[in-house]
Amino acid sequence: MLSAALGQGFFSLSLGAGAMLTYGSYLSKRDHIGRLSNTIVHTDTIVALVCSLFILPLSLDYRFANTPLFIFVTLSDYFGLLGAARLVGGVFFLCLSFVVLTMTISVMEPLVSFWIDRHKRKRHLAALFTGVAVAFCCLPLILSFGASAGLTNFIKSSPNGEFRSFFDVVFDLFINVALPLGGLLTCIFVSKVWGTSNFLKAVRGAAPSGSRDWFAPLIAFCLRSLTPALILILLGIKIFQLGTGYFSR
Repeated sequence: MLSAALGQGFFSLSLGAGAMLTYGSYLSKRDHIGRLSNTIVHTDTIVALVCSLFILPLSLDYRFANTPLFIFVTLSDYFGLLGAARLVGGVFFLCLSFVVLTMTISVMEPLVSFWIDRHKRKRHLAALFTGVAVAFCCLPLILSFGASAGLTNFIKSSPNGEFRSFFDVVFDLFINVALPLGGLLTCIFVSKVWGTSNFLKAVRGAAPSGSRDWFAPLIAFCLRSLTPALILILLGIKIFQLGTGYFSR
């Protein structure tokens, strides 16, 4: 359970890592990164806690608790029990559509920004090219939901012998390996390549001179020692679980 929670934390952070780096580069020198980060973290935590009060009781339906069917089957059945099912369900899925749309924009923003900054492309052309390329790369994932037998039954997992789809394999590798590895490489880059002192200087931003810098030693310790060690432990656990699930006999 602990490794699953840490994996979900990495998913939440890493999904927006590129967007945060890109949008952060748009900030002016007068903006205080630490103060803005506190606002974002507290707001996100409050929203997540409120949503959990609604989602956790429904997740007792273990058939679809960890699958996309939880949204489209379990929640739909729950809305059917309410008096105004169409109204409540319609508003919910409309809000969900806005969430997916804004998330897609944020995820593609680093690529769009790359084409604008490096190749001097106009934003609408960069966005169009990025959207088409991402959609093309996602085709195998979409086809693995039943449209293609080979992608739907992509690999037989052990020891239960059930088939896993191409989407399941990519999802497992992304969540269990790529995200923790990205976090580890980020710690190494910040602490060894960029330098902790330069990182702290950027974080301070427009903080008043002489302000109490109590967090600097803690951040330096986490970047250099604590966080990489925890990530390595998590990465080892995830790789062991993947090996047990896919290759054990």
